[in-house]
Amino acid sequence: MKATFTPGPWRVERGLHDAAIRSAHFHIALVTSGLDDDPSQPTFAANARLIAAAPELYAWMRKELADYDDMGHDGSDCDCVSCVRVAEARAILTRIDGEDAS
Repeated sequence: MKATFTPGPWRVERGLHDAAIRSAHFHIALVTSGLDDDPSQPTFAANARLIAAAPELYAWMRKELADYDDMGHDGSDCDCVSCVRVAEARAILTRIDGEDAS
């Protein structure tokens, strides 16, 4: 099962104490500053940008893994650094796609 999230691109719209993540037609998320958080701090904007980049990151991971598969190497047959990273990427996509309850 592939993820069925709102297609990108997503963008960040900064407010005084929050940042809205939006697609062309939908509100995706709201990053708020919290009581002890200063919204001018770099983490506030960085969190919003990371969330907004999610569709592009997902698509890139899917493409990279498909390219890896096309080379005839699925990453499951050895423990080299590349194969370990491919396995980690597959585990992340599995969670995103809702195939793992953890």
